[in-house]
Amino acid sequence: LIQWGTYLASLRYNGQPIVFDRIGSFANDAGQLVDGYQIFVEKKGLFSKKKTEVAKIYINSYCQDMPTVAPKGFVLA
Repeated sequence: LIQWGTYLASLRYNGQPIVFDRIGSFANDAGQLVDGYQIFVEKKGLFSKKKTEVAKIYINSYCQDMPTVAPKGFVLA
């Protein structure tokens, strides 16, 4: 299986690296299981970091090929 963490870590939103949390497995409209990920960008303050959610992405983890494109609004680093 593809290492989806590597793919997700290569995504950039407005030029910023993202952080992500897996939120579970879900059935898509075709009844297939997909994994959901909550996507955040971090804003670093003087004493803390703040995560802001920018998207949720759903991935078919049984896909045989690594995507070569990013979701709309993102770019691959």
